[in-house]
Amino acid sequence: MPAGDPRAFECDELVPVSRGGSPFDRDNVAAAHRCCNNWRRARSVAEVSAVRFALASRRAAWNSPETFVALCKALKDDGASVINPPSVPDRQPRATTSW
Repeated sequence: MPAGDPRAFECDELVPVSRGGSPFDRDNVAAAHRCCNNWRRARSVAEVSAVRFALASRRAAWNSPETFVALCKALKDDGASVINPPSVPDRQPRATTSW
């Protein structure tokens, strides 16, 4: 995608420099859509995960990065608290014979 397009590739800092992340550590970056990176700004990975959890718990569905960002903004406008979602255990699926 051309630069400036909402779906264009950008490098996103996982721990923003403003929050103590290293601007030189290659492990501190990941691919992101321009619109997602712009929405995320200095949010932590945990905060973004909490927003995704809140959207999923409301059965929100998105099929594009622009739709995801619009849903995130709408969630904030609703005044929903997404900073501390209920903890969900990370479980592997069990085989039926393991019960």
